[in-house]
Amino acid sequence: MSGVRTLQDLPINDRFDERYEPRELLGTGASGEVRAYYDRWMGREVALKVLGEDTAPGSSPHTGGGRFFREARLQGQLEHPAVVPVHECGIRPDGHGYFTMKLVRGQTLGSVLDRSTGASSRVRGGAPGRRRLLEAFLRMCLAVDFAHSHGIVHRDLKPSNIMLGDFGEVYLLDWGVSKVLDEEGSGCISVRLQGLPPVDATEQGSWMGTPGYMAPEQIEGRSVAEQADIYSLGAILFEILTGESLHPKRRADAVQSTLDGVEARPSVRRPDLGIEPELDRILQRATARKPEDRYPSARALANDTEAFLDGERDSTLRQQLAAIHLTQARGAMRQMAEKPKDEVALQREALRNVGHALALDPSNPDAVDLLGQLMVREPSEDPPEVRRAIAASGAAMRHGAARILLRRAFIWLLCVPVALWLGAHSWAAVGLVATALLVTVGIMAYVCWRPAVGYTAGLALLVLTSLLFMCFGGLFGPFVIVAGVVATNTIFFTLYSDPPHRKYILLAGVLTLVAPYFAELAGWLPRSTAFVDGTIVILPRVVKYPPVGTQIVLLTMHALLGVAPAFVAFGLRDQLVRAERQLSLAAWRMGQMVTDLWQDRPRAA
Repeated sequence: MSGVRTLQDLPINDRFDERYEPRELLGTGASGEVRAYYDRWMGREVALKVLGEDTAPGSSPHTGGGRFFREARLQGQLEHPAVVPVHECGIRPDGHGYFTMKLVRGQTLGSVLDRSTGASSRVRGGAPGRRRLLEAFLRMCLAVDFAHSHGIVHRDLKPSNIMLGDFGEVYLLDWGVSKVLDEEGSGCISVRLQGLPPVDATEQGSWMGTPGYMAPEQIEGRSVAEQADIYSLGAILFEILTGESLHPKRRADAVQSTLDGVEARPSVRRPDLGIEPELDRILQRATARKPEDRYPSARALANDTEAFLDGERDSTLRQQLAAIHLTQARGAMRQMAEKPKDEVALQREALRNVGHALALDPSNPDAVDLLGQLMVREPSEDPPEVRRAIAASGAAMRHGAARILLRRAFIWLLCVPVALWLGAHSWAAVGLVATALLVTVGIMAYVCWRPAVGYTAGLALLVLTSLLFMCFGGLFGPFVIVAGVVATNTIFFTLYSDPPHRKYILLAGVLTLVAPYFAELAGWLPRSTAFVDGTIVILPRVVKYPPVGTQIVLLTMHALLGVAPAFVAFGLRDQLVRAERQLSLAAWRMGQMVTDLWQDRPRAA
């Protein structure tokens, strides 16, 4: 076979149909198609690439046929785990050239990246995360370095030409437009890659590759060397890290973007991802505009990627970046001191920059000091997120208060049987109180059933309870028992209200007490008290006052009123304790992140 230089030198395989059984189509391209075949002789499946109709072996060796054979022989001689092995090359009885290679099962990196944000991104063993993709990228770099060591430049590295096997394999596909450096007198080609067919349509000045992944010198038609593949690897790495292309997808835009140069730092293009500065530096160097500014080899790119995966960090670089973030945080704090309209945005900017600084340089005492200042600073305006959280907490608190009111209302219902036990002077008045109680309980139950209690519902409950206690004044008058009930009710609503609504609560409390009294003065209600010889006489306006029963009722109700505020205070104290505990835990947890620095900080005298 040493004399085989072109596809035409190969004999026709008359036993092709006897050996190979066609299976499913795997893909098509400009030079032909790739289909799965069953090799009856070896008892295995193979991938068979066949030359297309417009590139049949009778064509010129400087057209598709020559390139096809060149690809088969080049790929067959690159013996590396990431290069798909070629088994056989020949001509079918129909005159079309073919070569068979190992059948690889898996998915391309391009399909993985296209579905990386969807639930369908799955390979056997789970969806590939960032680390798995970076490990695969590391193996790509080593495979490319192997090809470079044999004087081969791939020239069309892109995600769709990288296959990820189901069991962790990584393969570089489509060597059809690769370039042999020795063909231009570059040297450094291995002996066993000697004897390849002519370079055919890959000579200097041609434009071979995919815009968006091609190096600038490829687009400009200049001489291409190993650094062109390094640029393509950088574009692939950018896509792995950010989920978006380094250059626009549209061909013309990709060409112009490549020629003009583009920002390749993920931290600038996608600051929301929090990508590490070491990866920024790797990408900047790999995708440099000038070839001489890029990595000297794909192995050097692999070494930096491996160092990152091993956890090595550039402390000097991180300290420099942390200093930049601290400068930005201090600038935002200075602007906050001037009480600007966009104070919330400045708070957010300052906190995020301090957070970035601490993430980059946890031992930075200036970052700790700034964090402490920001944590205790009282803003003139709360952020929208804080306002929403407070509103949600208030709604939950009002809902809990409504349930408490409902339980209290069931206790108030006892007033009706008590009035009947004492004896009624006015059944109409007793019926009015009973009706008011039932209506109030029903409305409270409806409010508690709803998922949220708004300010309108809270105001309605205040009005209802106030009217109810006015009715209670009909039992003993405005000066007995009712004052204690109203005081407890006012305390309760005050604890569960916002400052703007407190004036309504105070007004309701005052009206509840004085309205029945002025109604008596106006003659709308019979008098409930009389002043005789320096004594106050309680007049039985609605219910009778038998001595024993009245004393029992008064003693019981005053005892309940005496402890009712304590139960309200118990709930308030429990809430304060929970809030203090949450704040103390938050401070403790934050201190643990920078505990040594926090303990070593100088304290104010």
